[in-house]
Amino acid sequence: MRSPHFDSSSSSSFFLSDLWLVIDEVVQVLRHLLTSSTCRKDGKLPALLTRLRQLVQIARRVIPQIIP
Repeated sequence: MRSPHFDSSSSSSFFLSDLWLVIDEVVQVLRHLLTSSTCRKDGKLPALLTRLRQLVQIARRVIPQIIP
């Protein structure tokens, strides 16, 4: 299975590069994922959480970027 790649220059908050998962502003990403009505709309939250789990599992290294 080929791993997905999200370009770091895009507006995405996370991307994979050589199987490193970088999550920019991880606290805000997780807060939005868990509390946003848009993430819960149409029952999307379980699929989003599953996808995040998959990305973390296939990554060799997970790098959370925390903005102080």
